[in-house]
Amino acid sequence: MSRRSEAVARAVRLIEAKLDESLPIERVAEAGYLSPFHFQRLFLDATGESVAGYIRRRRLERGANMLLAPRPEPLIQIALACGFQTHSAFSRAFRQHFGQSPSDFQRGGGAAILAESDDPRPFLKPIRGHAPIMEMDILPLPSVWLLLRPQPGAFDGVFFPDQAALGAGFADLVARAGPDLLSPCGAFERGPSAFNDPDARAWFGGLFTSRPTLGWDGECFDVPPCDWAVFMHYGPFDHLHLTWNKACRNELPAHDLEIAPGWLIETYLQPAGIPSPKTPSAQIYVPLVNSARTEQQA
Repeated sequence: MSRRSEAVARAVRLIEAKLDESLPIERVAEAGYLSPFHFQRLFLDATGESVAGYIRRRRLERGANMLLAPRPEPLIQIALACGFQTHSAFSRAFRQHFGQSPSDFQRGGGAAILAESDDPRPFLKPIRGHAPIMEMDILPLPSVWLLLRPQPGAFDGVFFPDQAALGAGFADLVARAGPDLLSPCGAFERGPSAFNDPDARAWFGGLFTSRPTLGWDGECFDVPPCDWAVFMHYGPFDHLHLTWNKACRNELPAHDLEIAPGWLIETYLQPAGIPSPKTPSAQIYVPLVNSARTEQQA
């Protein structure tokens, strides 16, 4: 992992572990071994949001989940667990973020959000307030095929914990595949439900132009034609989850684009190893309900 991406990853791990504590920028930047000034710019570039914005929406996501617990704690205890000093400060921030009070959320507003969303983290609501900062292409793609194997678990936001099985599986796939293989890839039916989610499931394998018949132990899935938002990832793969976060939680909402049901796909442009920070190493493909091609060209 590059020094910069490792700095952001260390800071994110600190934030996730200490959401109930005071987290001034100096403390978070210290986890990345950088000055607050340089760290804030680095964090924005890696995640698409400010340090304060990331902490705020994570605290409010935790609060929303605590409010909907079968036996919720008193509001002041929820506020303290989310890093707020008083229940009134928590209530103000919650209303501003979700458009309703904590009590209205408990009485049915939260359940309504759950009923309308397929998102595994429906309360991880982006904080708007910046112009789009990632390069994005909108590509119409014909029907393609995925040949995939599952691998469970997401830890510290990262899928594919069994790197040995991943590498061996890719090597076998590439050795068997012919010209119909567009790219080795990872694919996700949905993201993790938490920063650490042992039950989350990712898939790895290949993206093909036609249904593959390779004798490679995996499942085939037909992906119908649609428009895709495509984002580039640079550098090491072990901070690819930060690029996903920036693309899906910040950039797509900034473009008023909605993710369609279906596979989320990442294709790998570099072989196994540690690409340099400025090397394009993966592309993220997100299926869209609505397309911005016309708006982009205007």
